[in-house]
Amino acid sequence: MRSLVLAFALLMPAGVLHAQIDWNQRAPAVSPSARFGHAMAYDSAHGRVVLFGGVYGGGPGGGELNDTWEWDGTTWAQRTPVTSPPARNRHAMAYDAGRGRVVMFGGVQNYGPGGYLCDTWEWDGNTWVQKFPTMSPPGRMEAGIAYDSARGRVVLFGGRNLSGSLADTWEWDGITWVQRSPVTSPPDRHSHSMAYDSVRGRVVIFGGANWTPGAYLTDTWEWDGTTWVQIITSSIPSVRVHFSMAYHAARERVMLFGGLMVSGSNSSETWDWDGIKWVQVAPILSPAGREYQAMAYDSVRQRTVLFGGIVPAGELADTWEYGRAEVCNGIDDNADGVIPDNEVDHDGDGYVACGPWVGGTPGVLGGGDCDETNPAIHPGVAEVCNGIDENCDSTIDEGFDEDGDGSTVCSGDCADLDSVTYPGAAQLCDGKNNDCLDPTWPTVAANEADADGDGSRICAGDCNDNNSGVRPGAPEICDGIDDNCNGQIDEDLAGVDSDGDAVHNACDNCRFSYNPAQQDTDHDGLGNACDNCITVPNPGQADLDADQRGDICDNCPSSYNPFQDDFDSDSFGDACDNCIYDSNPGQSDIDSDYEGDVCDLNDGLIIVTLLDQSTVNWQLEQGFQAFNEYRGSIAVLRQSGLYTQDPISTPLAERNCYVFDPFVVDGLNPGLDQAVFYLVTGMSGGAESSLGTNSAGSQRVNSNPCP
Repeated sequence: MRSLVLAFALLMPAGVLHAQIDWNQRAPAVSPSARFGHAMAYDSAHGRVVLFGGVYGGGPGGGELNDTWEWDGTTWAQRTPVTSPPARNRHAMAYDAGRGRVVMFGGVQNYGPGGYLCDTWEWDGNTWVQKFPTMSPPGRMEAGIAYDSARGRVVLFGGRNLSGSLADTWEWDGITWVQRSPVTSPPDRHSHSMAYDSVRGRVVIFGGANWTPGAYLTDTWEWDGTTWVQIITSSIPSVRVHFSMAYHAARERVMLFGGLMVSGSNSSETWDWDGIKWVQVAPILSPAGREYQAMAYDSVRQRTVLFGGIVPAGELADTWEYGRAEVCNGIDDNADGVIPDNEVDHDGDGYVACGPWVGGTPGVLGGGDCDETNPAIHPGVAEVCNGIDENCDSTIDEGFDEDGDGSTVCSGDCADLDSVTYPGAAQLCDGKNNDCLDPTWPTVAANEADADGDGSRICAGDCNDNNSGVRPGAPEICDGIDDNCNGQIDEDLAGVDSDGDAVHNACDNCRFSYNPAQQDTDHDGLGNACDNCITVPNPGQADLDADQRGDICDNCPSSYNPFQDDFDSDSFGDACDNCIYDSNPGQSDIDSDYEGDVCDLNDGLIIVTLLDQSTVNWQLEQGFQAFNEYRGSIAVLRQSGLYTQDPISTPLAERNCYVFDPFVVDGLNPGLDQAVFYLVTGMSGGAESSLGTNSAGSQRVNSNPCP
């Protein structure tokens, strides 16, 4: 494989600069929520990275997830399978390529005793299926897992549970788990990671920690299907736990990222294992240091995908990919099957949009083309006075600007000898068309005119240029107008001013309410400050319920409701709405019980209380062989919406199944503060008829039917 890669490199044109391997943060429109302790695997049959579970919020008992997501290289999509495993975190997951299934094992739920899971699940691209093997590893979390493609086995090692850290080796063949007993085995551990080197046919394991507090491990082991062999190397990553490993097939390297260091800090290091030694790589970009993230290798796109994890500030929800990054060379560097559009010379002028150009495509001279639709526009071309940046230096018509304001006659400067007049200039109150927007320039801009001839312009503060008596400095008179344009109306007229708003009673539209602006939105002669209906004219100020809301704009004119609360937004206030929480603008109430039909659950039911004295009989309907009779508590019905209730949890509930003469006996004595209801439905051929609908037309659901 390495020789083939080298041969390909030798065929590339001389002088072409290849993109280096690097991390690249993606910004999908949709993404899973922030989390850590989740797991990922690449489903090669469907070309998707699959993510399941994890935890958010941290701490015992909090925030486990059981959602399933898939990454297609562009965006995340949440799947909604019919069946899903229980929520969990720090579980193990690998893709069984031979069987086309993602295999998931174990994890922990709620962190407590008995919370270590030992179940096995498989994802087929559409749903999760639980497997029930004859043998299974004990429950655990933080185990290592990888798929041995040469042998068609999913290999699982170590982890921890209440008994401590583990050192057992198990293999899944699609039917059952088999415990292996190699002569040599790594020490017990948890929080390590594993990956399968498909070129060398070895499962690689690195690091982790064992049960002894602080006993971190930095050893490297390989599994050949028969035994474990420790590989001694002088160069190793520093001690860490909760890191991720994946095999990057295009580079034939096992890569390692992140983890929690002994110092307590999070690592952002990336390491490679080539089968002989560990080498730290130095990408230009890198995800922030973190722990409990998940990684998987997309073999089609030749990308290692990383998602989430946790840092001291909280959980993360970022997506990163590790692979070749694009450079400006006319080549599909990142192997996504597409040469970037900005690396193509669309107009044939010898220049492309990206830059700087480092490629060797014949006919391409350089990058930085600012218009790939026009061959006359590219770097190096002579600039002409036409309002266009021909030479792509981000300056338009340089050398043609007489007044140095950055604009020329050919780009629309209507006064190229006046540096304060040019397209886009701020309009000044100077009698000039500074922004050149007036096609008949040099006519004066509208707000700089003096239409009423009072010597004051709008831009200089004239608040009414059609009235010569209104201008800054004019005398104020009691006419309801701000004559001197100072923002106050009639402020200097002599007389009584009861509310101290500088508008005297003689012309104050709210004499006893402070309202210096005299605002009257509905023009009914009463200012907003004292008007009980600001937006609707109501000069009489009628207010039947004395709640300071005029009847004409009161959503409950006869019921005191000063705050106009209307929870369901149906224009009937809560104080008079017969269904406060359900919109019912018509206020229909078929049974006249002061509860609207849309929220009245007991419409059409027979209600029995302690005060009822007689037996209520039903008229037998034709066509039914027998009847099922249900009794329930009105209180439970209103709280839960259940028409058929469980007698164990609701003592007033009862079922009488397959009776021939249904009746109600009021001798149950439900209590003065209680009431029961009855429903009867016919039986024909062993099948029960519908419970019918309430007055709102909603079908009653039978949640506790007769057997």
